[in-house]
Amino acid sequence: MKSLQEGIEGKSAALRYDDFAVQREMIRLQCQGGGSELRKIACQILPGLRAQVHPASIARQQAAEAVPFRLILPFRTARDRVKGLFDALEGDAGDAAVAAAAPAGCDLTRPHVVVEGEGAADWEAVAGRLAARLRGRDQAGFFDAGSGTLRAVVLMPDAAAAERVIAQCQAVGAAEGVALGVSAPARDVPETRQAVREAVRAAQLARTLRPGGGALGYDGLGAYKYLLHLRVDDPPRDRHWTAVATLLEYDAQRRTALLDTLEEYLARRRSVVETARALFIHPNTLRQRLARIERLTGLALESEDLLALELAVKLVRLDDARRRAGA
Repeated sequence: MKSLQEGIEGKSAALRYDDFAVQREMIRLQCQGGGSELRKIACQILPGLRAQVHPASIARQQAAEAVPFRLILPFRTARDRVKGLFDALEGDAGDAAVAAAAPAGCDLTRPHVVVEGEGAADWEAVAGRLAARLRGRDQAGFFDAGSGTLRAVVLMPDAAAAERVIAQCQAVGAAEGVALGVSAPARDVPETRQAVREAVRAAQLARTLRPGGGALGYDGLGAYKYLLHLRVDDPPRDRHWTAVATLLEYDAQRRTALLDTLEEYLARRRSVVETARALFIHPNTLRQRLARIERLTGLALESEDLLALELAVKLVRLDDARRRAGA
């Protein structure tokens, strides 16, 4: 590290915090307990980094987040590059420029998804917990937790791993009370651009339908993806809307889940076996719930217009969530 030390002593303007050599030397010094040398390097490469890399500040964050220092430093360093990647994806940069903007190891030709956070939260803390959950063999996350939101690219071993990523996001989102959206899998830069938009839509819908926190994957949105921005100022007064609204009110008063049951039943194309399996209940229990739904609403579920009823379920849910949010 002779050249690095010479650059530090000479206060070389060429040294940058995101240079790999600087990262490596700072990690080595911290592991050896070289606090004064660590401060010396940190304070001479970029103004304003003192608070981020001062050992006392690191110790406070380490205690608060239970994240080892060796994970904190690369995480904070990579964030600027991840922000640059998202800026390039959302701007007019060409595909080659986007690929060049990606942080080291973020290969956009590998299967990956984009994760987006929605709402106000301590996104730094959320990113740290999510990164710990997502880290694994052939899987890694690249996070930007600045600008009042969370954005991430998660590399996966294959497209099928997207379901695991959604489950991990669901666990963190529910625990932290935040809404997270996960895109469909992408495999190149043009698909990544689309994935950014998908993650935003999924996060918006997660905030609407998961007010207590959680995650939704874009591929699992179904008809919701088409209805998200549809405003129903004058809802239709037909029996499907009325029936669904009745179930919504009944569930709220009795703390039941009849509307959830109906939605799953319709999504499974009225298959009792598949719906019972998805809800983890016995088929006879499902039949009892369906009979109660018919008694409460006057619907004949076997003969109802499947599309009209499914759209009514989703529109009533969205309308109710917006009213509760004051939107």
